[in-house]
Amino acid sequence: MPRADVPSIRHEWVDVGDARLHCAVAGHGERLMLLLHGFPDCWHGWVHQIAHFSGRFTVVAPDGRGCNLSDKPESVVAYRLPRLVADADSLVTHFGGGRPAVVVGHDWGGVVAWTLASSCPDAVSHLVVLNAPHPAVLARALVADSQQQQASGYLERLRQPGAESRLSESRFERLRWVLDIPTIPGEVESAYVAASVEAWSRPGALTGALNWYRANDFGPVGRAAEGVPTEVEAPALVIWGRDDRALLPHLALQHRDIAKRLTVHVLEGAGHWTARERPDEVNALIDAHCSS
Repeated sequence: MPRADVPSIRHEWVDVGDARLHCAVAGHGERLMLLLHGFPDCWHGWVHQIAHFSGRFTVVAPDGRGCNLSDKPESVVAYRLPRLVADADSLVTHFGGGRPAVVVGHDWGGVVAWTLASSCPDAVSHLVVLNAPHPAVLARALVADSQQQQASGYLERLRQPGAESRLSESRFERLRWVLDIPTIPGEVESAYVAASVEAWSRPGALTGALNWYRANDFGPVGRAAEGVPTEVEAPALVIWGRDDRALLPHLALQHRDIAKRLTVHVLEGAGHWTARERPDEVNALIDAHCSS
């Protein structure tokens, strides 16, 4: 993985009503770029994008509620999708001065980004989603797509009461595997792995991250996608790794009935962590998309 020369980062906390969210902020551009991470990541997962875009944008990479340095509400209800979307909308308002933002989301952050763009269209000028389906697409897949149903078998394991203990074993070995960064005996941990372990080790952080899953079931029982608008006005760029094991790449093409202006790029040889695996390609695609 190439080294990211991260610029000076300002750490700010934003009150979103029932929680304060930690935000890593870089740059002073007139345009706002909001970077929304997924599970089990935090703001550190965007260092390559922060380094690349902070020269032209004000780049804001929050820790989602429950994660890393952000507040961790105890109630599972506090992590339902409408609340997660309201968080993102509040950050656009706080940092954007009333102007719409370029919203980039990966994994869970991508689900939130899709929903923000469809339910709060004035908040999003350009949408970029990496390896994440719109809630309606995910809900359809969990009902009728046997391949995705099999790939999504991990969802129930993450909702179980003992998930925190299992994920913490052997210094978070399972979570490092999820990040596609296996432990090599004798190898010095990268700064990214060290930052991730520190984030997972914070009191309540694993529970907060897992509550995103516990509060939102997109299958036929939970119906978390109900009420989410299914039309996106903003130009939408979808980037997907061909080798994603959790969210299968054929989902990328199932958004043509949702986004009126949709561009899809499937990256050969990339997996779930496209922003980190292929930062130069991803950044170039976002550059071109935001220039349109």
